Amino acid sequence: MVLKDQDVKLGILVIMISGLFLTQTQKLPEEVAMYPKAILYLMMISGVCIILRAFHSMKKNGKSYHRLSMKEFLLESGIPGAVLLALCLFLNVLGFYITSFFIVVAVIMVQEYIIQGRFHFRRKFIVKSFVFAGCAIVFMFICFATLLSLPTPVGIFGF
Repeated sequence: MVLKDQDVKLGILVIMISGLFLTQTQKLPEEVAMYPKAILYLMMISGVCIILRAFHSMKKNGKSYHRLSMKEFLLESGIPGAVLLALCLFLNVLGFYITSFFIVVAVIMVQEYIIQGRFHFRRKFIVKSFVFAGCAIVFMFICFATLLSLPTPVGIFGF
């Protein structure tokens, strides 16, 4: 597989994430799903624009293509996509907030692996990941449940 730049991978990832989350809006009532669908369609368009901009800038600057190995593709696009797909499947089982917590932790772990080339299972790193994910979930709860009064998928634990 031949890719030009990191922007191409980012564009593909944005399109994949938008598509996965778009499938979750299909069960919502039309009035409730209108805003999330609009945001997700705009994210997809942004992903396409990121890819087009990367190819345009490479054509303009005359940079050579970067040969992407299968290992790089799996680490940088395949595994994060598979993690998001698995977690989206658990959305109705575990609930929105617990699933989102695991998504944030998984993204932090995979990003650290991509940057450092290895997983860090040190206690300090794991605690930081969990604290950041917890803060993100509290922020999402305040935004969705308190300010917007939006219903979120409820899992087996009742939240």
